[in-house]
Amino acid sequence: MSAEDRSGIVYHIQQGDMPVTSSQILDLSLPWSQLVMLDLRAISLAPNVVLVLMHRTAMSLQEASFHVDSDANTPIAFLHRPLMDPPNVRMTALKKLAVTLGGGRTEAGLFHQFLAPRLKELRVEMAHANTEGWSLPLFRPLIALCSRKLEVLELIDSQGHAAVLPRTPERRPLTHLELEALLQLIPNVHVLRLPRSLFAHHTTLRKLGNGHLLPSLKTLGVTASSLANAEDILVMIAERMRVIEAARRGVGTSSINVEGGINLFLEEERHAEAITDVVLRMTLAERGVFVKDVLPKYLSGLGDVEIQVEAL
Repeated sequence: MSAEDRSGIVYHIQQGDMPVTSSQILDLSLPWSQLVMLDLRAISLAPNVVLVLMHRTAMSLQEASFHVDSDANTPIAFLHRPLMDPPNVRMTALKKLAVTLGGGRTEAGLFHQFLAPRLKELRVEMAHANTEGWSLPLFRPLIALCSRKLEVLELIDSQGHAAVLPRTPERRPLTHLELEALLQLIPNVHVLRLPRSLFAHHTTLRKLGNGHLLPSLKTLGVTASSLANAEDILVMIAERMRVIEAARRGVGTSSINVEGGINLFLEEERHAEAITDVVLRMTLAERGVFVKDVLPKYLSGLGDVEIQVEAL
């Protein structure tokens, strides 16, 4: 664990023989209002403790990493004074945020209690103990305010979390509309990594292919729900390249005459960047068939795209 202030001074937070607990972190003697970086991933923090830390660093903190766990020890002051929970906070300088969600439930409230209008990178990891799965709408308040700034979005299942998913059939699966609603907010994202428990529907892939979703996307990490879905992902990448090439040649534009004889050019396809790096995950059995029989059919149309196929 460490912190850094505006002067470049680095503070190392040592665990020692007695680990620092969530209830003790607020007692650390640090220049909170001057910190630009804070890494507390090694300790589980109660959500209200994280919010207090955000209040203390709201004007200066540019990069933060937290492990949020509702089961972590909460300071006695909070337990006896529930009305003193910290109010919402606006992180005016925050650009990079990494949050690991632990405990038995998703900490939805946390993402509704702080805003970060300058946020460029957001990484959220679902810890092994959480079996409720992802609820994408919980990120909307945070992402909506930084929608044009956000460039990197990583939603990650930890190894343990992915392992418990098949044993929790009561979980409501996310719909492609929920995913698209989130992606529509972030047109400038160029790195997107989706959790292994969330798949890209055919309809969503079609919108990625024509550039209507995530036109700036360059790096994609996604899990295929089936061999057919994996092939749809390849089709999407190839289609996106065709759209880009057509736009480069001027194909896909038309002009109409308006009053006064002025020609108005209309683009039929939205400008899109080429996807250059893909990490595609699938089961071990499907990976063998995909690499041998499916992928070779598309290589000629994928250009210089780097595709890494991983087995789950």
